[in-house]
Amino acid sequence: MKPIKTGPGITFTQAGFVDKQQYLFSVTPGVDQADALSSVSDMLDAIADPITEAGMGDALEGNGAWLVLHTLSAAKAVIDSLIVSAEEQEFSQALTSSCPPRNNRPIFSRDELSFTSRDSAGRMVNWPQNNPGIASDMEKGAAFFDSEIASLASQSERDAFNAIRSAITDMGGRYTCLELGFAEAVARAAVLGLRARNNGLPEADYDSAD
Repeated sequence: MKPIKTGPGITFTQAGFVDKQQYLFSVTPGVDQADALSSVSDMLDAIADPITEAGMGDALEGNGAWLVLHTLSAAKAVIDSLIVSAEEQEFSQALTSSCPPRNNRPIFSRDELSFTSRDSAGRMVNWPQNNPGIASDMEKGAAFFDSEIASLASQSERDAFNAIRSAITDMGGRYTCLELGFAEAVARAAVLGLRARNNGLPEADYDSAD
């Protein structure tokens, strides 16, 4: 598991009129969890005395009240940032671990894919025709991508690219569990691909023609 760090996008201390929805500060991403929590502890410790005094009957108002408010806002923003980062990491790990093992059957061409066939004119047709769809097809549809497309990609990424594109466009608004399972697997792989791209891996350049 990666060490949790503060993430981007958490803002605090509103500036201007409320309807502007603008904030003056944001949490700096990339700070180690331990360091961030240590700073939060220091911030909360700094306002413990005025809050305790307020609990004993002393008024907490003016600059003292604003000091407490701003300190609490900053501390909350740091905690929220760490929570978001932890949730993102949990989702990322779940996404990776949810990929099923690949089928060992080699796929060398689009004609070998289970969900394709040729019509009388030799044109490729995606998806079984007149398939009523059953719940168990969800897993089968996912395997079409996770096993067969993955195997085809190891032989020809261009053929795999065209197979995915054609499979999606040929759904034509008809979605049984086969198509839904396939689409879910594509979505999962797309997010993993985006992760790789965001980490600096170059995108593949394919023509959209078959």
